[in-house]
Amino acid sequence: MRLKAWEDGRNKSRRVNAYEAQQLREGIEGLDRFKELSSEYIEATIELTKQGQADEADSKLFFCNLSEH
Repeated sequence: MRLKAWEDGRNKSRRVNAYEAQQLREGIEGLDRFKELSSEYIEATIELTKQGQADEADSKLFFCNLSEH
């Protein structure tokens, strides 16, 4: 297997043995999983923030309406 990487402004390539190739595959799979989980976390955080802001706005509106009566 050949490992290709961009280094020092150039595309470099080198042979890797079977053990290194397996380690690289596992590392790439781990990175892909990390990116997937990070995206899910970001989406959940944004949604919770939006919900919190909406809840806060609703409670302010509720208390404003109470003070008018």
